[in-house]
Amino acid sequence: MKVWENIIPTPLTAGPKKIQLNNYGLDIPEFGAIMQKNGIRYGLHTLCEFLQPHTSDVSPTPNDSLAIMMRTHITRNLLENDSIITVADTSYFHEFGGWEGNHTNVLKIGKELIEYTGITKTQPYTFLGVKRGFHGTTAGSYQAGTTIVKLQPNCYRGFAPDMNLQEVYADYYGRLLTDGKMDYIDFDGLESCIYQGHGQYSFKRFFRKLFDSYKNNGGQYLRVMGSCVYEGNWHYMSVCNVGGGDHMFSPVLNKWGIEGKDMRYVFESNYFPATFGIINFSPAWSLYDAENLQAKSIGWNATYMLGLSQETVEKSAEKQAIFKAYRTWENARAANVFSPAHKKLLKDLNYKFHLEEKEKGKFALSVIRENRFMLYAAPDSSKQFNVFNEFDNQPLQFSIRLTGNKNSLAAGVSFSLNQKTYNIPTTISEGQFLIAEKGRLYLTDRNRKKLKEITNVTLPSLPSGKHIMQWQINTASDKEIKLEVVVSTFGKTLSV
Repeated sequence: MKVWENIIPTPLTAGPKKIQLNNYGLDIPEFGAIMQKNGIRYGLHTLCEFLQPHTSDVSPTPNDSLAIMMRTHITRNLLENDSIITVADTSYFHEFGGWEGNHTNVLKIGKELIEYTGITKTQPYTFLGVKRGFHGTTAGSYQAGTTIVKLQPNCYRGFAPDMNLQEVYADYYGRLLTDGKMDYIDFDGLESCIYQGHGQYSFKRFFRKLFDSYKNNGGQYLRVMGSCVYEGNWHYMSVCNVGGGDHMFSPVLNKWGIEGKDMRYVFESNYFPATFGIINFSPAWSLYDAENLQAKSIGWNATYMLGLSQETVEKSAEKQAIFKAYRTWENARAANVFSPAHKKLLKDLNYKFHLEEKEKGKFALSVIRENRFMLYAAPDSSKQFNVFNEFDNQPLQFSIRLTGNKNSLAAGVSFSLNQKTYNIPTTISEGQFLIAEKGRLYLTDRNRKKLKEITNVTLPSLPSGKHIMQWQINTASDKEIKLEVVVSTFGKTLSV
């Protein structure tokens, strides 16, 4: 995003902004018109007020409205080739700005940025590790007494606007959204609104200007997601966006990450809508992995952002089934068919779920339990695992995935169940799956696209109860090979 000092940014309709789909260029407003015609809301995910070094407000000419942490003056003349800079005060210059580990210290004098690593503790107070003309700016000459400031960094080694420049950004966002026919925006890095030192007031100013600009430029309804909740911004937001990915929740492993505490301990303690943050679609997901994300979000009354790209979707062998299932789950969510008891079940980390719409408004929910374990080529080749089927007798269903070095191979695998051995004599390469499903056995690529069906192996059934299972890699190309084994069991369907 670009914002020019004292210049109104060029509207999208006048610029070469393109969205690329199948190598066919569309102007963003054209794309927005298609979205509106099809009743699809779309918008931006952006780092709010994070001004990165490539923006015009930083390089090659830094804006005079970049937020500052400390202001002092130089005590001796400074020529353009000098690396010795002395100042009158050392307050806050010893400290790194930004998050822990983000060691960013940048000074601004005139229209020049200067990086430094520290400052002496005795007079004359002199900056250490000086790099002049930082971020493509031009080194200049300055008289003693000239003001020099330390800029407020963000957590990605960029900077933040002050209250004046924040107004320009808020107005630009409003016009950017309306030009592109967007009615949604997600502000990651929303905490950047506190870098100006005005606390909640800064949030209020930013959002009031954003909504005024959006309305004045023809916008009707704006849905806002943000990464933090403060007194000045929650009035304007539809949902909070906290992290995401496996740091929040893994739909594959069915477990919380470190950010999962926000779901369990924060969102259930207030009336703000819960969120799983941003979960990126993986082409290696099974249908039940994808459905698990839907099930858990409904169980928690939560939203989430599904990160999609054309490339990842097209790689997925199960894309048709997955998106059909997503529509089914969303139909059920909209129809409000899930009782509190259903939602409690959906939250249970012991289970995944499959949902089918039998007729309009009538749904059937299937419960799935996975037995998951890892087998290494050595020394675990004789390790035994417990497999528990809490449901009725059913065909054995499993998926195994070979992982290891890039060119790893296994010349077949075998398994024993209740002391009877079954051999699967097919070569498996790194990343590939061997899947047993509904009485069929087949080999797939790393994204579950079928490579070949294996017809010379008769698979057993899996009776109800506890069983001993043992897997073995017949011949491994290296000791780094491991098998990710998932044995799935399916319960009776429930009417919802």
